[in-house]
Amino acid sequence: MKRLLLAALLVGASACGSSYTPSPVAPTPTSMPTPTSAPALLSVIISKSSPLAPRVGQTVTFSLVFNATANDVVQRVVMSFGDGTSITVNTTPNSVSHSFASAGTFSVAVTATDTAGNTVGADTSVVVAAG
Repeated sequence: MKRLLLAALLVGASACGSSYTPSPVAPTPTSMPTPTSAPALLSVIISKSSPLAPRVGQTVTFSLVFNATANDVVQRVVMSFGDGTSITVNTTPNSVSHSFASAGTFSVAVTATDTAGNTVGADTSVVVAAG
């Protein structure tokens, strides 16, 4: 009897131009995974800034640009000049200078390590002419 009455009410509502739409059921809350921190984004760029055509004994300056996240800053920088010499610093220098004792083409490399232990490197070449 109750089913018949509900059916009659629904049919009656339709006949009057009304419609029945069931109320949406709220979803049951579920636990969402906790986001993990993104990996550190560390990068370094090296370029020879001056002089454009260095000679033996002349000081050559290399520009350095470091990029790291706010949480993972550069902790150590190693510069290798390709002539058997290198330096290690615990800062992020904007530039590094070096004098070459002989003529030739040298591969100058920089390696940067951030506080999270991520390491990246970059290199450039410099042609040093005889004095």
